[in-house]
Amino acid sequence: MGRTEEKTFPQVVTGSPAKYLPQLDGVRAVAVLVVLAHHASVPLMKGGYLGVDVFFVLSGYLITAILLRELSATGALRLFPFYAKRALRLFPALITVSAAVALVWALLDWAPNRQDTLLGVPVAITYFSSWVRAFDINTLGSMGHTWSLAVEEHFYLVWPLVLILMFKLTRNPRMAVLIAAAIGIAYRLAAPVLFGWDTERIYSGSDTQAAQILIGCLLAAWLHETSVRVRAVPAVIAALGVGTAVVLLPLHSAFYLHGGALLVGLATAVVIAHLVTAQTQPMSRILQRKTLTWIGVRSYGIYLWHFPIFGLLAASGLPTLAVAGLSAALSFAIPALSYRFIESPILKQKKRFHTNLGASVKA
Repeated sequence: MGRTEEKTFPQVVTGSPAKYLPQLDGVRAVAVLVVLAHHASVPLMKGGYLGVDVFFVLSGYLITAILLRELSATGALRLFPFYAKRALRLFPALITVSAAVALVWALLDWAPNRQDTLLGVPVAITYFSSWVRAFDINTLGSMGHTWSLAVEEHFYLVWPLVLILMFKLTRNPRMAVLIAAAIGIAYRLAAPVLFGWDTERIYSGSDTQAAQILIGCLLAAWLHETSVRVRAVPAVIAALGVGTAVVLLPLHSAFYLHGGALLVGLATAVVIAHLVTAQTQPMSRILQRKTLTWIGVRSYGIYLWHFPIFGLLAASGLPTLAVAGLSAALSFAIPALSYRFIESPILKQKKRFHTNLGASVKA
């Protein structure tokens, strides 16, 4: 994997010019591997779904760091370039997976959850998956995992507008983030209790899951234009805490739904803060290993492809070992091909939006 390929994303801001930090792709790799293990029903992975929480916190940090840099420098946000770059990153892989699933599930009458999956394709493309699942309308079959993509997309759409509004009120970029994120997290803690929401509503809703993303936003505000350094000891303790939760915390547990999720998010934020501010420490060096960064760069595609692959092969009637081997191989091979021939060529177009393209929205 060449360095040019690695530098397509992400960007990080800690008060200095944006630069690529491969250890954050290492975090992505660990997160997606944990999710895959969970969906493969690997023993001692009761909390493997928490890999999604890690993605949420990291996304909130990265996106808010970018927005804070622009807001601090210009007092405005260029919304069109921001949305265009998100679309170029997210749409190609999603459309490719959705088209493949629609074709295969339409042709194979033995495909698992056939009707629900076919319904899930248009729901996923239009980013309604989180709400369809939150209100228990449909599981969406082998497209059910796209609920988390909907959560992030809704955040990308709303967050820049919220920051503009809060900046108009505060005239302070960091304070704008702090107030908006604090309100969102308080809502997450109070709303389920006040309205008596059930498990699925809390777990899948874009509004409730936004709290994990907002923890990443708070981290970006804390690190913005500062020289703070998070040492290894608290980061190791936080990483061990997340690891323990991954092993022991069952899906939809009461602890997770009523506060535990935020603890996992905060622990993840401590780890990310260490990786960003102590870049030469052992944890960063481990997460910069080529295998992990290779997986991390392709983690979005791996996440998208693995769930329908797992479901289809599990229903194929092949021996268990063959299903496990093929599922693992295809979950990395197909996303790698997609990244090379579909996503990367389109990602190159993002360079067009690094210049003064599109009108700024003054705050």
